[in-house]
Amino acid sequence: MWIEYWGTRGLEWKDFMISEYLPNKEYAFQSLWRNGNLITSAARERIEYLFQNRMPSGQSSTPTVAKSVHNKQVNKIATEGILALDFMANGIYCVDLKENKNGVPCITEINVGRFFTTSIFFTLAGCNMPYYYILLAYKEKLPSLPKYNAVPEGLYWIRQIDCGEVMVKENEL
Repeated sequence: MWIEYWGTRGLEWKDFMISEYLPNKEYAFQSLWRNGNLITSAARERIEYLFQNRMPSGQSSTPTVAKSVHNKQVNKIATEGILALDFMANGIYCVDLKENKNGVPCITEINVGRFFTTSIFFTLAGCNMPYYYILLAYKEKLPSLPKYNAVPEGLYWIRQIDCGEVMVKENEL
């Protein structure tokens, strides 16, 4: 059906690549690095998506609802992926992951040199990575930061176009 859909827009079979279907949860892992050492990171699960009714897949990478998570598998796999890409990682690395049918997170994308568009979520949750990035650039002292899970678990970020966003603790929903 997907190939037929794009066929109506001029693409052919040879334009496609087959990959594993990833039907489960989707995560965003944002991190800061210096000389191959992880400085800090935080992860969130994307729950609902902006313009999902306009996407053939029903999802985009921009969430309208996201939740902060502490997931050892996400942390481990994202870290291993970044180090496989650059064993001397420096700066900003953001990793998108989606779980396969067995619940194992699989990397779908690694972005180097830019924060997620929703990085304000982690900042308001207590981990101001853009500020820490500036401190790193000027070789200034960083506060004590955890390598993983730099924000509390269970914070929901709810937003929409042309509306303000809100952050709510899971137990306050």
